[in-house]
Amino acid sequence: MTVLLTHPDSVARVADSAIINSMDEGVWREVVDDMIGMARERRSITPGELIQRLPDGLRDRVARELTQGTFTDPTTRERALEDCIKRIHDAAIRRHNQNVISELRKREALGTELEPASELANLKLRKRPNA
Repeated sequence: MTVLLTHPDSVARVADSAIINSMDEGVWREVVDDMIGMARERRSITPGELIQRLPDGLRDRVARELTQGTFTDPTTRERALEDCIKRIHDAAIRRHNQNVISELRKREALGTELEPASELANLKLRKRPNA
């Protein structure tokens, strides 16, 4: 969040990564989605307005990082952004796979037969590319 607020050019990278599709519903996703929309419309991103929408603890952390200039070094900033994108995608993969396993166990307990390929395609475990 801090990287996106301090370096709006990073917003395009986040949009290109399709990270929004991997994010949980909630305030994080809403704020990032709004930032992507603002960037696409070439509107300036106002950190104060967006920070106020965050939960207290997160808002405090982001405000502290902004005042400390945590991500002023380009290498540190790039690494933080890459790590964040990876963690969000990995969490989405874990959530999906847990849901697949849960559904398979539920069907097994009920004695429900799985339909061939069409249904199994929806229940396919996901892996991270290049993992």
